[in-house]
This record gives sequence, structure tokens and C-alpha cells, in this order.
Amino acid sequence: MSWLSLVPAALAGLYLLTGPLIALYSGGSEAWKKELKRKAFHQLILGYLAAYFLLGPAAAFWGMAGWAALVGAAET
Repeated sequence: MSWLSLVPAALAGLYLLTGPLIALYSGGSEAWKKELKRKAFHQLILGYLAAYFLLGPAAAFWGMAGWAALVGAAET
């Protein structure tokens, strides 16, 4: 079984969690919101792995470098 066959299930799971996460986020403390953002950012490594396997190492490297620059600019 290919790992790509799990993508629809993952997207459906994310869709189903969107509403509860928004409700929790809007009612949570500042510390909780900050931690949620930090954890969500670290989950982006899964996107990098997908880019690596779909586009190849060179494209994934430049994509990750661009993303890191964008996040660095947004965080400062």
C-alpha cells in the first residue's frame, strides 16, 4: 500500500478537526495559543517530507530554504 493512499484520510481528519480547533483557539489562554502555534509549525516537517519524495531533494531544499526565510521574516 502506498503512503499516498493515506492522503485523503489525513485531509478528512484535518477538515473534521478544524471547527473544534478554532473553538479551542478562540477561548484559550495566550500561553496555550503560543504553544499551539509552535507545535503546528513543527508539524510542517511532514510537508517537507512530502516535497522531498514528490519533487526530489534539490527542489525540496530550495523550497525549505524559501519557507525558512519567509517564516524568519514573519517572526521578526
